Amino acid sequence: ENSTKVENRGTLTAEQKAKFEKFRTIKNKLSSGQTLTADEQKIYDEFKAKKEKIKALREKQSKGETLTTEEQNLLNSVKGRKHGKGHGKVMTAEQKAEFEKYRTIKSKKEKGEALTAGEQKVYDDFQAKKAEMKSKTNSQK
Repeated sequence: ENSTKVENRGTLTAEQKAKFEKFRTIKNKLSSGQTLTADEQKIYDEFKAKKEKIKALREKQSKGETLTTEEQNLLNSVKGRKHGKGHGKVMTAEQKAEFEKYRTIKSKKEKGEALTAGEQKVYDDFQAKKAEMKSKTNSQK
């Protein structure tokens, strides 16, 4: 997983961002062959453990097994973050409605149906926003 995409995640608190930056520094140090301090090793191990727990919960969920409320809350807290999807943002009702409108228009376009001028504008605006986000993500790699 490319963990450098965190900058686009609007839902991280200042504390979470600081922890992530610390983890990124530790990961870079480890990648360059440097030795970690005891505190750095502890932070690294905690991040790895959380990542493994989330992976196990996703597998459990994909098998149709029931998750506890605590497990579901943990998954919800990271939902959409894997691979930068959604950039970790929780969509408002208005944003969800806009996205559904776009999906309907996209489906119509993919079927070869003609779009109205308004639909075309919504489609073009969304595509431009998507390209901008992709450009930002790629420039951070």
